[in-house]
Amino acid sequence: MPTDALLSARVTKDVQDAYSLVQDHYEVNQSDLIRMAPLLLVLLAESNFKDRRKEIAEVEESLCGNPSAAEMLKLYRDNHLKIRSPRFVEYLREIAEDLDVHGKAAVSSDDIDLQKDNLPGYRLFRETHRAQHEFIEQEKLKEVAANAAEQLVHDPSSIPQNESTTIPPQYDGPLLAMAKSRLGKLLDEEQKINLRQFFKKAVHSSASTNVQKSDSDILADVAQHIAYNLIPADQIPQLAQMGEGYIPQEYDGRLLAIARTQLGKFLTEDQKIKLRQLLKERIADRDNGSIDITV
Repeated sequence: MPTDALLSARVTKDVQDAYSLVQDHYEVNQSDLIRMAPLLLVLLAESNFKDRRKEIAEVEESLCGNPSAAEMLKLYRDNHLKIRSPRFVEYLREIAEDLDVHGKAAVSSDDIDLQKDNLPGYRLFRETHRAQHEFIEQEKLKEVAANAAEQLVHDPSSIPQNESTTIPPQYDGPLLAMAKSRLGKLLDEEQKINLRQFFKKAVHSSASTNVQKSDSDILADVAQHIAYNLIPADQIPQLAQMGEGYIPQEYDGRLLAIARTQLGKFLTEDQKIKLRQLLKERIADRDNGSIDITV
């Protein structure tokens, strides 16, 4: 049975950005990329080596009987059958060139170069893609901030309304952890500052617009919802003629369950009576056509 293992590597900021760009563009995560990297490298390398091996066979045949053939063949293989070689980098440039011809390139041949370690350096996607990636990450940070404000903060006054880019530590740690999970990477300092600002704005925006409804308002909303969304139109006339306070069990159970969920507590007997009365009124309204909105 496969077991999980932890891989870590130190890479440049450009490579880290490349991972993020590929994740957004192809809708994969970092684990997917790490898992697929060996396969993709094998396919690329062997595709390149396929033609090179034919060339080596021809060279071997032409050098048959030459005393220095072994050394020459070793040098040839080193130049053509290793990925740490200018030839492999040139092969990648050829692939990128071919993609450019068809207008599908995520990387230009000009953006692939030979590095000191004989491996390819690269820059993925055009600036427009980078701008799009940055916008997507900003939106993800705003989403995280809004969720954190809703889940973590019970007292908005604990978050100061000022220009400071810091927030209390009891919120900062969980907030950064949520953002790391959402983005699939550690945040840089600029992203941390933006995230905290989004969080403070979300907290106080929610506090200023969130007006607490009374229990009576909640019961009225539940009755409206049941009458207009859950009861079929062909049953409304029949239900409207039934005795006052009578609700069929199939709707009464749902009525009480939804109200209990919305109130966050069990209903009193008086509230149950009031709720059933409200539902009968909403059914009558719908039957008379006095209200034609859906909530």
